[in-house]
Amino acid sequence: MRINRIKSIIVLLIAALTVGVFSASAQQDDDGLLRFVHAIPGVGAVDVYIDGDLSVIDLGYGRTSNYIRAEAGVRQIIVRPAGLTTELWRQQVNADAETPKTLIASGIDPLEFAAFEDDLSAIEPGVSRLRIIHAIQGGPAVNITFEDQEVVSGLTYGGNSGGFDLQAERYLFNINVDGDEIATVDTTLISSTSQLMVIYGTPNAPQIVILTAPTTGAGDVGFVRVAHTADAPPVDLYADDVLIAARLGFGDVTEHLQLPAGAFEVELRQAGTAESLLSATLEIEAGVALTLAAMGSADDLVVNVFEDDLTALDGGTSVVSVINTIPDSEVSISLNDGTVLADALDFNSAGDAVAFDPTRGIGSLDFTLDGQSQQVALGQFDFYGGVYVNAFVVLDTSGPFPQPAVVFAQTALAQMTASAPGAARAVVAQDEEPPAEVVEEVEEVEEPEVIEEPEEVVEEVVEEPEEVVEEVTEVEEPQEVTEVTEASEVTQAPTPVPAQTGPTARIQLNPGANLNLRQYPNADAFVLGQAPSGTTLLINGREGAELDIDGELVDEDYVDPAELLEENQDLNQSETWLNVTYNTPDGGQITAWINAQFVLVRDERGNLGALRDLPTVPASQPGEAVNTSVQPPSATAPSVTVRIVNLNPGVNLNVRRTPEVAGEILFGIPLGTVTPLEGVDESREWGFIRFQPTQGGLVTGWINLQFADVQFNDRPITLEGLEELDRLVIIEETRRGEISADAPPAPAPTVDPTRNVYIATVQINPGANLNLRRNPNAQAEVLAQIPSQSQVFIDGRTADELWLQTNYEGAQGWIASAFVTVTFNGIAVNLEEIPVIETATPDTDEDDE
Repeated sequence: MRINRIKSIIVLLIAALTVGVFSASAQQDDDGLLRFVHAIPGVGAVDVYIDGDLSVIDLGYGRTSNYIRAEAGVRQIIVRPAGLTTELWRQQVNADAETPKTLIASGIDPLEFAAFEDDLSAIEPGVSRLRIIHAIQGGPAVNITFEDQEVVSGLTYGGNSGGFDLQAERYLFNINVDGDEIATVDTTLISSTSQLMVIYGTPNAPQIVILTAPTTGAGDVGFVRVAHTADAPPVDLYADDVLIAARLGFGDVTEHLQLPAGAFEVELRQAGTAESLLSATLEIEAGVALTLAAMGSADDLVVNVFEDDLTALDGGTSVVSVINTIPDSEVSISLNDGTVLADALDFNSAGDAVAFDPTRGIGSLDFTLDGQSQQVALGQFDFYGGVYVNAFVVLDTSGPFPQPAVVFAQTALAQMTASAPGAARAVVAQDEEPPAEVVEEVEEVEEPEVIEEPEEVVEEVVEEPEEVVEEVTEVEEPQEVTEVTEASEVTQAPTPVPAQTGPTARIQLNPGANLNLRQYPNADAFVLGQAPSGTTLLINGREGAELDIDGELVDEDYVDPAELLEENQDLNQSETWLNVTYNTPDGGQITAWINAQFVLVRDERGNLGALRDLPTVPASQPGEAVNTSVQPPSATAPSVTVRIVNLNPGVNLNVRRTPEVAGEILFGIPLGTVTPLEGVDESREWGFIRFQPTQGGLVTGWINLQFADVQFNDRPITLEGLEELDRLVIIEETRRGEISADAPPAPAPTVDPTRNVYIATVQINPGANLNLRRNPNAQAEVLAQIPSQSQVFIDGRTADELWLQTNYEGAQGWIASAFVTVTFNGIAVNLEEIPVIETATPDTDEDDE
């Protein structure tokens, strides 16, 4: 695991989780420092609130935040699904001015962050501090070895190794369970930093994330960031013959390291050798931040030092400085809101520091080399307040065609609890002292109608089969929509929209898959081209009425489906088509129709958007491709595939060695995966598939066809239909599945906390609260008040169905059933289906509720 490596020719975010301060004005000695790690398998991205302020946005699985300054004392943490208001959990954390903390959420029993104290005390140049944490809930104790020497023994879940002060160099650690290796970690420790290695994931699929932060310097210190942006092999950086950073490769950037003030003889050597490539004297002043960038090529290496201007940085302001590292070029960068980060910047120069409000920026890069100009779209980057960002414009030569790219390296100096993009609009209520009187009045609460599930998503619940852990029938993807195609048909990299405003749609498919861009809003329309998964498209609107050539309604009785929705209800994704604009990599443009179920929609502010709020575009308006070489997918040989369906998100379908529920499990395939089907058994209940994991290798084996939709040439088809086309192959049940040695281990199934439980949604007027009472009667003590639209788990009911038992904020009590709707696995249920708690003694007088 390197510091970072360019994996996309468009944009790479390098998160330097820096907590050092560069001036006395930035230091706030009475603040604590908190950073967050999301390591809960199967749980999507979350937003984190501190004391009601939106502090971290869209924190995905395996992702980490910067350190955030929070007032010392007990702080309230609330976690919600990214962009939503549903509360997953809340807890209190003590922010200590003396001790930074890393908060790691790694399991669902319970849902909470575990706090670990960080040691950022001073260490000598050339030394790095390492600590290891076991964060696999339910995982066995692990041992860690280095060069066959055991350095950590029997590390259990929630435990940490303590700190090791090691020489700053490359280390290859092996992680094993009772001698069986489960992971290998190849990492480079950087001088004057503290490294926190977190082992997370599942017992069968462990993963590693390493958090890095500079240690504090002793006495007068300055700050130096080092970037390798030259078209040259990896290098080692030495200062006064002390190894500071080893194996810096193209695109690698360190944190701002704290070094003693004074003069240093800095030398770049070819990695792992004594061969000197370049040497110079570096003057470090106390309290001054510098960026040292190696540019050019191996034959013409250039190193320049730029001073970082931090004067405009505060908790409500982001600051960016662009450095152009491409010889003989001129670059300009702007964001979609019109903010110009750099204008006509020459090689080996840095632009002025640009200050602006925190934002989720989508930008574009104008690049000129040898008189030829090109515009490259940049992906979304979250600019937090209190964070200084160096943006390095580099030329990535790793592919067949050199491409300009931007490496964003951030240093959090004054990031506060309300420094996240959109924090000003997303403040939530905090816990306060109980009110003297109950605010809720019975007269204010209207008895809601039980919201029925739309017909198209009400499915018969099937019994859970033995071969799939935690399964429930989900809504199958509409058979007439078959947008996903194989990556081999289109190979261009994902390209987000250029600097424009408006709602956007980000394509969310399996890695390597593409989305068809159709001429009209239906699955049979002509395909104008394809856009890769991860691409961000500009939304022009959703499907509206069909108009004739004179602009008149074709159907006089047409009604916009959004007008038929109830309050807080949105359009069905699978039935909604969006008109979008795709800015192609070659500078052209495709305006086309896509199905909404394959994208994540955000509004112009970057928040999750509702389909009903989009403007309409006439359904008769055709899409078109302009000035682009992107071609429609070519005809391919007939193919029979299966799409995995009927699973909860995060649950995998087992691939077995033999066609039986007792067969050995070889691998797990996620929901939505499309893979070739070689044939079926005589009973036609099992299918033999060939699956290639994204991590490499090959898996063949049997799957239960109850959890698969069969497709022919990417169109749904029945087994009978395949037989009529003479494409159905019967495979002997004696054929055994296999998994290649280079395939990854099968991920373990995860447990969804909302699966197979009764969930009640409070349905009362906005702003009102529902009383949680100690006993099931209207005169019982009020333990808490539950806001409208909150969701709680139901344990049982009274025999007369008037009261439901639940837990809310640690208190167990009763709520009146008249003011909630109850679902089970997303399907509305009658109260009589909920088990009765026999000890309940309800009072039928419900005047208070």
